[in-house]
Amino acid sequence: MRELFKRVFKKEEGFSLIELIIVIAILAIIAAIAVPTLLANIRRANEGTDIANAKLIADSISTTIAQNPEYEGVVIALDFVTSGGASDAEEVVDLAVASFTGAVPVLKASSYGTVGSNYEVTTTAAGAVTVVSDTGTVLYPRP
Repeated sequence: MRELFKRVFKKEEGFSLIELIIVIAILAIIAAIAVPTLLANIRRANEGTDIANAKLIADSISTTIAQNPEYEGVVIALDFVTSGGASDAEEVVDLAVASFTGAVPVLKASSYGTVGSNYEVTTTAAGAVTVVSDTGTVLYPRP
């Protein structure tokens, strides 16, 4: 048995240092290509999320005004946050917020504004809804 063991494991060869360095270099090159692409995809996904959330907010405000005729013609010009509802505009926002199942969405893409900041919603007496970021970038309707 000992003879068999010696015969099988007699030639002990492993990877040389050069081979290991070449493999590590190849992995580094692949990582250098993949990481920027991944980060760009994440940024684009966050921008798409911001635009979709802006549309959701605009639709929610429009639906709230349509379902509550007493708020028709109300002009809203405030951050989309729950406020306690002292004025008609704040009540519309509070009703619209109630339509969200979770938290009110906040900005995710730094290219549109400060990450985590609220959307700003403006409506006209005619019922047109505009959603902008904290830096003034119009998210809805899309330019």
